[in-house]
Amino acid sequence: MKSNSKFSWHLFYLSLIGVIMIGSSFTGKNTLTSINSNESGAISWNEAMSMRNKYKELAPLKIEYNGQNGKQINTLEAFKISATNLLEIIQNNKSGNGYNADHVVFYLGAKDPTDGNSLPTFQLIAVGMKNNQLMIPANVNDKNDPSKSSVFDKADPCPPFCPGE
Repeated sequence: MKSNSKFSWHLFYLSLIGVIMIGSSFTGKNTLTSINSNESGAISWNEAMSMRNKYKELAPLKIEYNGQNGKQINTLEAFKISATNLLEIIQNNKSGNGYNADHVVFYLGAKDPTDGNSLPTFQLIAVGMKNNQLMIPANVNDKNDPSKSSVFDKADPCPPFCPGE
């Protein structure tokens, strides 16, 4: 149970850094951020909230979505990722040859605007790593078949998919 808590903190911390990096790249402002080169570690909930509040002050990246009052634009706060998908990447990776991932890389991706939205859709793309190598299909043909890999791009943005606190 304790390892799941640690895993959740790592996920939260990586997601927050990723969102800050996205905002730095797409706001058009000359916003810079520094990244600590040490591996991530556990932080307190109060430190996490302090970082979230600082991010909200900067408001570097906006999200457009259809809310209860029609189209809304708010600051993107987070991405919610399925724990089942993450467990597959880490423990049951289809490209792992029986090995568990020792890291998960969250790439940043974008899709063109759809469904009447004027803004692109940003995605987190989660891929397992073992010994600093991506856990992706070795066979070229399998790289186009989602059933042959454990690569996921489904991360729900917050808002509107925010958890209760």
